Amino acid sequence: MKFSRRSFASLLGVTAALVLVAAPSSRAQPFSVRTEFPTTNGNVFVVTPDPDHGLVYVGGTFTTIGGVSRQHVAAIDLSTGAVTSWNPLPNNTVVTAIAVSGSTVYLGGNFNTVGGTTRNRLAAVDATTGALLPWDPNVTGQVSVLVVSGTTIYVAGNFTAIGGTTRNYAAALNASGTLLSWNPNANDIVDALVVSGSTVYLGGSFTTIGGQTRDRLAAVGTDGTLLPWNPDAGGAVDAIAINGANIYVGGIFNMIGGEFRQQLAAIAADGTLLPWNPVANGLVYAMTSLGSNLYAGGDFSTVGGQARSHLAAIGTDGTVLPWNPAADNSVTNMASLGTTIFPGGQFSTVGGVSRQGFAAITDPSLIPAPPIAAPGLTVSGKKKFSSVHASVVLKGSSTAAARVEVKVGKAGYKPAKGIAPWKFTAHLKPGTNKILIHAIGTDGTITTPVKVTVKRV
Repeated sequence: MKFSRRSFASLLGVTAALVLVAAPSSRAQPFSVRTEFPTTNGNVFVVTPDPDHGLVYVGGTFTTIGGVSRQHVAAIDLSTGAVTSWNPLPNNTVVTAIAVSGSTVYLGGNFNTVGGTTRNRLAAVDATTGALLPWDPNVTGQVSVLVVSGTTIYVAGNFTAIGGTTRNYAAALNASGTLLSWNPNANDIVDALVVSGSTVYLGGSFTTIGGQTRDRLAAVGTDGTLLPWNPDAGGAVDAIAINGANIYVGGIFNMIGGEFRQQLAAIAADGTLLPWNPVANGLVYAMTSLGSNLYAGGDFSTVGGQARSHLAAIGTDGTVLPWNPAADNSVTNMASLGTTIFPGGQFSTVGGVSRQGFAAITDPSLIPAPPIAAPGLTVSGKKKFSSVHASVVLKGSSTAAARVEVKVGKAGYKPAKGIAPWKFTAHLKPGTNKILIHAIGTDGTITTPVKVTVKRV
């Protein structure tokens, strides 16, 4: 059975059977399945890492994960793979969207209660306790995508109203639950939403945004302005990933801007179609970006003419990479952190290892080169100080980098906002917080990290 947010209702209540297969041989492979992470008894439709809290959240149709009872959503320790005690208890059949902001976890899906209290398709819970928070937008219809950018929570899916106010398929709210004026007004389902700077990229089945023609792809300013970016996809777009200045998309199309592109394409920020053309022979539901690699998941069996079962890695030059874990069924969503890719879906094995619905797969090619001392990265202010606040804003500049990244404590590196200048809000734990900042050059080299120590008092 194929998964699509456009036909989500057909999947409600469906789970795949657990199939035990022989483990792969010990022959060296360009991937490793991390078996310390748990499997589920159902399908996983969203995976969201939370490095600040050392967790990864998963949502779907499951009712157990790692043998522990969890109703449609769970939190997993990134270092041990153990299912935590966090347990919000949404009802109904599925959680399809999760986003994290500080101490708040936002949930979206098809539920209408969380922890026994009414919450229609959208809710906020405490990241530590799982307790339901007052935030209550009240959505009429399915929520499939949640993205937090600053103080704004972007929502997309198959809905037509929020809090009784018309919002067709995409909307924005603030942390108090107030519906914002941002209103693309799509004429059909929005399946993908990514925020990059002051631009929000949308993908889906729509053909107009705000009454103007935009076939399945559009860009809207964070101020609500429809931008001229108009790639014109010939079919539905289910996935968007940003790598550098380029926008990579996946879906069920075979044309972009009147040129052949089968299920995968790359588009410049000015709307120009790029030569990147790996050609998948089946639907692409999910994409994520790490380093100079793009990872795709879906219903395909080949990419670029090479056998790739539901999972593939592709370079920004269009080369299909050796990473080939081979899932046995649909991959419907993906996330990534560090050197690990987290696919979710309807599969029961990945890389020949039993992994019902959820997997964690490393890509050794992502292990960074040894740090080099490269000029350009600066960090403003003191490198060692105290703060009474739960977070601090770090600032600086890097003149010769593709991006700046910051690591707080044991969490993985996360991208800073901007480059020259850049800034990053670091959430602090009580006591001494060790923070590392590095810049990644356009050639992939990594600068020697700058260390900042902040004591929260």
